[in-house]
Amino acid sequence: ATTKINTLAGSLNRFTQVEQLSNGNILFTWDTGLFSGSEYVMRRFTMNGTAVDANQISIRTLAGITTAEYECKIATNANGKFMLFISSNGQNYKAMIFNNDAAMPNSVFVPAQAGPTNTHYDKTTYIKTLPNGKFLLVYRKQLTTDVATRSIAYKIYNDDGTIAKDEVVYNTIYSWGYIG
Repeated sequence: ATTKINTLAGSLNRFTQVEQLSNGNILFTWDTGLFSGSEYVMRRFTMNGTAVDANQISIRTLAGITTAEYECKIATNANGKFMLFISSNGQNYKAMIFNNDAAMPNSVFVPAQAGPTNTHYDKTTYIKTLPNGKFLLVYRKQLTTDVATRSIAYKIYNDDGTIAKDEVVYNTIYSWGYIG
């Protein structure tokens, strides 16, 4: 049977991401287009389509983001946790770690800045769960106000939100390209 994932009508309802959690439930995130043209929300369902969350949950509100969001990526681990990695119209990336069944995050933090203050930020995010249950965050970082300094950087986080490996700026890419 068809299951409707949104509980509020959005203007766009696009950029859907989906991952299965370690407890078997399915997590959806998507952009509703409701806040300044972009607001990501999430909602979980059992495998048979029964809603775990009565309503869609605003990721922007939980993360304390006051501007439009550009991307929201999901990673899950076998330890009953998942992480959301978010880019928005601002200097900082945001991340949140949840227990599979929790409506509120265990941890909300700024894993990185996209670049110096008062710079045009060209953000791109990638997230992956490593075999040890830690989360790898890869993102674009601008090292100076010169857009030619766009670089790829990464950090590794434990599933409690603490840093396992601090930021490594890997390479200057001179590109607007996608990370994936």
